[in-house]
Amino acid sequence: MKMTFENVLQQVTALKREYGRLLTNIVPGAMNRELEYELLREGAGIVVIAHEPYRKRGYFATKDEITLIGLLQGLPENIVFEWIYRDENVLEEIMEKAGIELYATYIRHTCVWDENPYETQARGNALLQELYEPDCGEYARMSDAKELCELSKSVFDVNCDDVFTVEEWQEIIARKEVLVYRENNKILSCYVWRLEGNKLYSNISINLGPANILYNLERRVLEEMWDKGVRVTCAWRNMRNKKAVQRMGDLPERTQIMYNAIYKTGASD
Repeated sequence: MKMTFENVLQQVTALKREYGRLLTNIVPGAMNRELEYELLREGAGIVVIAHEPYRKRGYFATKDEITLIGLLQGLPENIVFEWIYRDENVLEEIMEKAGIELYATYIRHTCVWDENPYETQARGNALLQELYEPDCGEYARMSDAKELCELSKSVFDVNCDDVFTVEEWQEIIARKEVLVYRENNKILSCYVWRLEGNKLYSNISINLGPANILYNLERRVLEEMWDKGVRVTCAWRNMRNKKAVQRMGDLPERTQIMYNAIYKTGASD
């Protein structure tokens, strides 16, 4: 059965009225209101999927764990479920019983900085600090959208990373939220961010060049935001990407950590 975003919320509301608090990964603000959703299972809970450009993302809302296990068993392959948690992953045992394996785990650091991290040893080594070029890079041009799309698809995993369409890249470029570095008219590095209130969210970092290039792009943006009074940074990183995790450097005392466990139906890759 095909459903709109509003239909999904109506189903969830009806379940809450009948069963009270639900076990669910549905966060309305994080869902795409424009997509069409497909209802796969219902009863004492629902499983719906969103057909996104590069993946099928699954959502569930159910009265309890036993019901959820039954709803998840026997689903079609290649549906991705995300579960965000802070301390304990209560979905781990449920997914194991449903026969769905963990695909990846992401970690998010939300940091409150008292000092500019690029002016201390918190970010990057002394050599990178010496090599910093504040004018490195340029804002992407609208004509870069297709190249950025292909570059991101070649680097990232469409099952769990933000891989934008050409149209989405055009919107990012229009908002001036991407810096690029190019050599011989080819993009080697890019950095995508957005400002969420007083928080700088680092969305995408790609670097096919020397380490100082990406350092320059990221620092250039943070310096500009720092001058505007932004003191909070946030980023998700795949825990299997040791290099990306290590690049975080020393974290401030006021750092909050969250996790995103990603599960994918069918045989593991």
